[in-house]
Amino acid sequence: MHKLREYCILSVLCSAGVFVACEDSGSQQALEQGPAYNPSEPVELTRFYPDSGGMATQIILEGLNFGNDPGQVRVYFNKKRAAVVQTTGDMIYAITPRQPGDTCTISVAVGAGATPGKDSVTYKNTFEYTTVIGLTTVLGQPGANLDQGGTLSEARIYKPQFIGVDVEDNVYVTSEGYGLYLVNETANTVMVLLTGSTYNAPTIDKTTGRHVLVPANSGYPYLRFDPDDGYSSRKYNPVRVGNADLGLSETGWNFSYKHQFASNADDGMIYFGSRTDSYIVRIDPKTREMKPIFDLRSKQSNYFSMFHPHEHNMLYMSARNRHCIYTFNLQTSELTLYAGEENTPGHSDGERLTARFSEPTQVDFDDDGNLFIADKNNHVIRKINPEGLVTTVIGIPGTTGHIDGTADYALLNLPWGVAVSKDGSVYISDYNNQCIRKLSIQ
Repeated sequence: MHKLREYCILSVLCSAGVFVACEDSGSQQALEQGPAYNPSEPVELTRFYPDSGGMATQIILEGLNFGNDPGQVRVYFNKKRAAVVQTTGDMIYAITPRQPGDTCTISVAVGAGATPGKDSVTYKNTFEYTTVIGLTTVLGQPGANLDQGGTLSEARIYKPQFIGVDVEDNVYVTSEGYGLYLVNETANTVMVLLTGSTYNAPTIDKTTGRHVLVPANSGYPYLRFDPDDGYSSRKYNPVRVGNADLGLSETGWNFSYKHQFASNADDGMIYFGSRTDSYIVRIDPKTREMKPIFDLRSKQSNYFSMFHPHEHNMLYMSARNRHCIYTFNLQTSELTLYAGEENTPGHSDGERLTARFSEPTQVDFDDDGNLFIADKNNHVIRKINPEGLVTTVIGIPGTTGHIDGTADYALLNLPWGVAVSKDGSVYISDYNNQCIRKLSIQ
C-alpha cells in the first residue's frame, strides 16, 4: 500500500513538473510555473492526498490561486508549519512537519502579507498523523557497576541520576557519588568533568543557552561550567538573605537538597524548590543573593523544576515525594496543583488532574510546550501536552527491564532523569540499568 501511494505521488509530481527525479527517465522535469497569485481573488481548496502519514510525508494539496512562488505560500498542519517545496497555481507540493498532532487540520495562507489564521483557508477533511516512537541505548551496560569515560561503547556510568542537554546537543549526566560526565554522540566521546562528588540535575543557563549549572546536593555551592573555556568550572557560594514577608531572617531558613535549578530567560534568575524547610528560592547570579520567595513547608518534598518555554513566568515543579506536579506563577505568587493527586501514588493516563504518578522526578519541556517527566517508580516516561492530556510515552508501568525498541515492548528500570534536545529527542538517565537511553519521537 505504501509503495503504491508513493508511486502515485511521484507520478503526479512528475506530471505537474515539480522538481523530482522520475526513475524511468532518470532526468528532472522542468517546473510548469502556472499563474501568479491574484490577491483580488480568493484562495480555494479542493482536496489533498494522502490523508495520513508521518514526519516528512510528501503531500499534494489541490485548489486554486496558490500562485507560483513557494516563498509566499504557508501551509500549516494544526499550528506546525510545513515545508512548501513547489507550487504550480492549482497544486502545492509540501512535506509534513514533525509531530503536528494526531488529527490535523491543514490550512493554507498565500501572499507576502498573509497572516496565518486570519488570512488562511482550511480543508474540510483532516490529516491523520502517525507518530513513530523508538528507544535506543546511547551508552552503558546493565550490571557493569563501573564509572569511566571513553567512547560510547567503552564508557560506563554506574548510577546515572540526572541529565541535561545544551543547544549543541552536548549531554551532561550526573552519577550518584561519582561525578559529572559530558556525552557527545557526534564525536563518540564520554568525558569525565567531575569526580567523587554528588551533584544533582545539570541545567542549561537560559540567558546563554550554553553554560551548565549544577547544584550540590546539600550545602551552599553550585557549579557553573563554561564550554567556551574547556569546560572549566567555577564554584558559587550564594549568600542567604531574609524575607520579612515570610518572617525569615538570613539565618532562619535552610536550603539543602537542591535537586534541579530552573533558569529564567527573562530575569536571568535561578529558581529551585528546596527539600529542607521547603521554600521556593531565587538566586541572583550577579549579586549571589539567595532568597526564599514562597513557603512550601506544608508541601515538603524533593522538587524538580523547569520554566515553560513560552510562558516564562510559569515554573513547573514535580514533587517526587508527593507524587504530583505543581505550577508556580512568578507574577502572582500562586502555587497550583497542576497534575496528579497529592500523596496518591499510582499510574493512570488521561486528564492531568485525574492522572496518577509514582515519584515523578526530573522534568523538561520541548519547544512545543510538551512536559516530559521521568516517572521513576512506574519505570516509564510520561508526557503532558499543552491541552493537559497525560500519556505514557515509553515503558510499561510496573515492569522493569532493559529492552530497546518501540513503545509496545521497550522497558526501563527506575528512570530518574529526562532532558529534551533541540530536535525533540528525549535523553533518559536509566538509573538501575546504568544506561543513558534516547527516545526518538517522529
